Amino acid sequence: MAHPDPVQLSAAQLGAAYRAGRLDPVDVAEAYLERVAVGAVYRLVTAERARRQAQASARR
Repeated sequence: MAHPDPVQLSAAQLGAAYRAGRLDPVDVAEAYLERVAVGAVYRLVTAERARRQAQASARR
């Protein structure tokens, strides 16, 4: 079964996917950053900050 699009998951579903090892915070951050780049609707995107925070979360 393919992994679901993390952008479409609720917070509860993301938490369950993290606990089960199906997703990682870095994967989720990258999915959101890709979505932001495609939509180009945000004025300021701090992509590197988002990546650092996701990596820190993944280490916890």
